[in-house]
Amino acid sequence: MKLKNDNNSYELFLTLGILYSLENTELIKAESYSGKYTDLYNNCQPFLRLINENVLAKIYKNNLSKMELSHNSKEIMSLKNKNFLYFNSITKIITFYTKNKRTKAIFDRLVNNYSNYNTDIDLVSENEQVKYFNDYLKYYYIQIKTK
Repeated sequence: MKLKNDNNSYELFLTLGILYSLENTELIKAESYSGKYTDLYNNCQPFLRLINENVLAKIYKNNLSKMELSHNSKEIMSLKNKNFLYFNSITKIITFYTKNKRTKAIFDRLVNNYSNYNTDIDLVSENEQVKYFNDYLKYYYIQIKTK
């Protein structure tokens, strides 16, 4: 499968995983994951047009639960340690996605399982889905017709 060997899609998977983790641990206050996901989806990024958003969120949530980011309340209450804890948590998140060999295996399982692809007829018609796949295979990007 082309997505499995697509470095751009893999990097996007990693980047969105980092943003999901930062947003859902409240290490940053902005809607970084949801905002970036929407921007990239609307810009017709093939990976996001093809893979179901709920499946991605479930994977990222599961990954976040494995990161052991919890700290005891005494550490959190100390302002001096708070910045270090934020830095330490952010470092753990980035390391999990960039240095962990298991993330490539997770990505491979994601793209190799067709049930992870968008098949919601309300979201995308079957003809549009076929067109997305063909556009991706031929051009790497998805062409959207405008009225």
